[in-house]
Amino acid sequence: MAGKSISSFYIGGGTPTSMLGKGLEDILNAIYRHFNMECSIHIESHPNHLSNENLDILKTSGVKYLSIGIEALQDKYLKMLERPYNTEDVKKIVERAAGKNFECLNIDYIFDLPGQTVVEVEQASYDMVKLGINQAATYPLFSFPYTRFGREITAKRNTVVTMFRRRKFLKVIEDIFYSSGFERSSVWAFTQKGTDKYCSVTVPSYIGLGASGSSYLKDMFYVNTFKVAEYIKATENGSSPIALSIDLSEKAQMAGWLYWRIYETKFRKSDFQQRFDRSFDKKYGSYMEYLNRIGFLNNGQDLIQLTDKGTYWIHAFEDFFFD
Repeated sequence: MAGKSISSFYIGGGTPTSMLGKGLEDILNAIYRHFNMECSIHIESHPNHLSNENLDILKTSGVKYLSIGIEALQDKYLKMLERPYNTEDVKKIVERAAGKNFECLNIDYIFDLPGQTVVEVEQASYDMVKLGINQAATYPLFSFPYTRFGREITAKRNTVVTMFRRRKFLKVIEDIFYSSGFERSSVWAFTQKGTDKYCSVTVPSYIGLGASGSSYLKDMFYVNTFKVAEYIKATENGSSPIALSIDLSEKAQMAGWLYWRIYETKFRKSDFQQRFDRSFDKKYGSYMEYLNRIGFLNNGQDLIQLTDKGTYWIHAFEDFFFD
C-alpha cells in the first residue's frame, strides 16, 4: 500500500464507536501515519455513544462523515427492535451531532416493521428531516432466517404482498424527502442536494482490514477469517488472514459492476467503457432499451438514470430471484 492514494476510508459495521476511549483513537492516528489519506473518514456509530465529548473526539480524529443507527423514531418500534433508548433521547442525540457540522450526517431508519402504518412512516420521515441531517438511509426490514426475529417475520409474511407494501411505504418517504431538498443517492438513501453522500457499499475497489473484512481488487474477491484470534495470529506471524478467495471472470466483473451502478440509480456508459474497454450498449444495450420502454429508466446517449419506479422494482426483483 506504500504510496497508494486512499480515496475513501470507512470504519464500521458493527459499531466502532464502542471503542471510543478504548483504542479507536489510536487506530485513527495510525491510519493517518501509515496511509496516504487523500480523504476523510466515514464511521458508523450507536446513538448512546455520541456524547458531546465523544463527538468532539471523532471530529478531531478526522471523521467528517458520520452515520447513526437510530433504526426507528417511535417508542413501540424501538422496543420491538430492542434499542436501548427512547424517541425523545435519540432525537436529542441526532440534533447534537448535527450541531457539530459533519460534512455528511447520515441516519439509518428501518421501515415495514410488523404492524407499521403509512401514517407512522410519514410522521417518522418528517421528523428525520427536522433533525438537521444531511442524509437518510431508509431500509425495509430485512429478515435473516438464521435469527429468531427473522424466522418469526418470514413465517408470517407473503413475499409478493410484502413487495407491494414496501413500495407504498417507500413512495411516502420519497415524496417527503424530495419536497425537503433531498435527492436520491441509492436505492434506499436520500441525500441533501449539494452534500457529498455517506456510502459504504458502492466503492468500485477496496481493501478490507480486520476480521471478517472483505476486499475487491478488479478480478479477485476475498474475505478474511471471521475469528479475531486467528486474524491476530496471522498478522503477527506475517501470514495471510484470508479465509476465502474467488477469481472473478470478466463476465462476473461486469455483472457486479452493473449491479452496484443500478444500486446507485444512475451511471455513465463511458465509465463501463473505461473500466472494461468494451461498449456498454453492445453488452447490455438491449436490456436497457427494454427497461426504458417500460418506464424503469431513462436510457440516454451516455447517462442512464433509473426512475423511482425502476429503482424499487429492479432491486425487488433481484432480491426475489436471488433470495
